[in-house]
Amino acid sequence: MTNGINNTLMGWNAGYGMTSGNNNIGIGSKALFTNASGDVNTAIGMSALFNNTSGSRNVAIGGGAMDGNTTGSQNVAVGFAALNANETANGLVAIGDSSLFNNIGDSNTAIGHKSMYSNVAGETNTAVGDEAMYLNVDGHCNSVLGYKALFSNVQGINNTAIGCGALQSSTGSYNTAVGTSALDSNTSGGSNTALGYAALPLNRTGFQNIAVGDNTLTKNESGSGNIGIGSQALFTNEAGIRNIAVGYHALWYLDGKDRTIAIGDSAMFSSVGTPGQEMRSTAVGSFALKNNTTGYSNTAIGYNALNNNITGIRLTAIGTGADVSNSNLQNASAIGFNASVSTSNTMSFGNTNTEEWVFGISTAGASRALEVGSSASNGNGAYLTTGGTWTNTSNYDKKEDFSDIEGATLLEKIETLPVQHWKYKGTEEYHIGPYAQDFNKIV
Repeated sequence: MTNGINNTLMGWNAGYGMTSGNNNIGIGSKALFTNASGDVNTAIGMSALFNNTSGSRNVAIGGGAMDGNTTGSQNVAVGFAALNANETANGLVAIGDSSLFNNIGDSNTAIGHKSMYSNVAGETNTAVGDEAMYLNVDGHCNSVLGYKALFSNVQGINNTAIGCGALQSSTGSYNTAVGTSALDSNTSGGSNTALGYAALPLNRTGFQNIAVGDNTLTKNESGSGNIGIGSQALFTNEAGIRNIAVGYHALWYLDGKDRTIAIGDSAMFSSVGTPGQEMRSTAVGSFALKNNTTGYSNTAIGYNALNNNITGIRLTAIGTGADVSNSNLQNASAIGFNASVSTSNTMSFGNTNTEEWVFGISTAGASRALEVGSSASNGNGAYLTTGGTWTNTSNYDKKEDFSDIEGATLLEKIETLPVQHWKYKGTEEYHIGPYAQDFNKIV
């Protein structure tokens, strides 16, 4: 030491090369050994800050801590060989045996045994946990917390991993994993979000997936664009894309199918799909389409809707308990509470307790089973009585453009109308009367 002031040195050859450095503390054999002009450094431990020349405001505690630092400043290294290879990088925090051991990048924080051990040029990373981000070389803007979190990342950027083993095998970027083993096996998959114990644990190359809940999207490997929210939602899916499952066990068995939506506890639980045929069904409500296996293009909205369906296709059920009474119908619909349809190509409105149907109004008139509005603004006023008679409205105020007709002439024309005995095609119900076309001829 020659001109330095306010320095405290203790140990064999501590501060040996110091010339003008000020306000330094070196305790331990060869601590601050090469320091020439560096100021306000604290080195405690054998060879701590050994090669430092002009670096300032560093704290190195532990044998070999910041051993290779030369001009790097404002760094903190606590632990044996922490920041061992750093030479010129600034703003680093390394706490733990060999943490940031090979680092030369700036603004990294590593806390834990061998955390960010292999990092060379990676910058602005934060790793907390034993061997967290161990293999990172030049990845940047990553934040991890947990044992071996983001362990295998080499160049991946903008990842967040919180939990033991979260993103442990990942080399991808823009992933978020929160929970033990979340995205544990991810390799090159990117832009995934996994929240929950073992969420997306087997994902390797899939991207843009969202898994929220324990064991959600558990078997997904290459499937992309899927959303699973709820414990074990989309559990079996491996390669299917753009599916949405919200609820415990929703879409549990589905794999390899696209663009299917299941929302509700166990919604579409048993659906596996038909080989070569896309599922593309929608189920909203607890147990909706729960027992469906290979049926496709179905829509079920309501608690237990289409619960009886197994292989039926192109079905629609809207309402709590709206269902089919046959498990393999096609092109059938049931609308209303406990509405049921039993044949294909059929629509059922209401359950067995339904007595009236109305269109355009809130309630039907007395003794009317079906009524179509009450005027030209909301229908035509026609109705079907409970006795089975269809009646069209004939009120004066619902008509216009009146003109008188000469009675004798009209009667002559009516006498020319042929009156026959006939039946409608496909029925055995006979009628007596003229044809509508003949009426038009005499008007």
